[in-house]
Amino acid sequence: MEQYWKMQHRAKATTNPEFDLNDPLSLMKDKPARVGDNDARCGVSSLQMFEGEDLGKAQREKQQWAALGADRNVQVEQNNVARAKELQAKRAYENFVKEQTRIRKMNACAKHQQKLQTDWEFHQINKEMARSTREENRRLQREADALGELETQMTLGNRRLAEDTSFSGKSELSQYRLRTDHFKGFTAAQMQETYAENARQMQEKQAALEAERAKEAGYAAHVKKMYEVSRQQAAKRAYQQRQDAQIAKCERKMQAREHRSRENADQKRIMDQKVTDQFLGKFGHLQS
Repeated sequence: MEQYWKMQHRAKATTNPEFDLNDPLSLMKDKPARVGDNDARCGVSSLQMFEGEDLGKAQREKQQWAALGADRNVQVEQNNVARAKELQAKRAYENFVKEQTRIRKMNACAKHQQKLQTDWEFHQINKEMARSTREENRRLQREADALGELETQMTLGNRRLAEDTSFSGKSELSQYRLRTDHFKGFTAAQMQETYAENARQMQEKQAALEAERAKEAGYAAHVKKMYEVSRQQAAKRAYQQRQDAQIAKCERKMQAREHRSRENADQKRIMDQKVTDQFLGKFGHLQS
């Protein structure tokens, strides 16, 4: 064993297994406590960083810049895609609005044309109906004129309707039967009798009207009297009610005044009472 140690001592010092215990550069060769925040040797209590100990800073920053650039490129691409979609949607909406406007204009034109066509058809129908109405009126007028001419001819052909005095008062059934149904065929006596009958009927009618007016006047006077009596009775009842109310009010006031007087008298009597020996004598232990 001693020989082995001697051989090791004579050997190169750096190859000695125990050289690290006495190596003067051991601190320089030793690794730091950790290599960055992602060091596997770091536990929960080792999550801290000291300046000068971040050996992976350059690599981490490079990775961070690369990730930032990649995120920026993704965001730019997403923004471009969103802008393109927005422009596409805007163009689509504009095209939709244009198409809707064109359709509305076409519909408006079609409706206007249809309205013009309908108005023209109604105008033609009205013209035809007016022409038919005028023709119908002319036909009816012609028929009325023909009937009038026929009536005139029949009237002139009928001696009774023509007011022929030589034929008035005679019946067409027999020459021995008379018909005084035409005024111009009446005699003077018949006219006087007719006038007298008319005068009598007018007098009867006037008398009936006067009797009816008198009856209505009597009924109106009766109703007026009833209303007057009703108003007098109502006024009397109202006066009596007011008088009874005044009497009841005065009685209530008098009773209240008497009640207050009794209350005041009782209160004064109670307040004026004094404690005497005779009163205290009723309570034996309270005597002086």
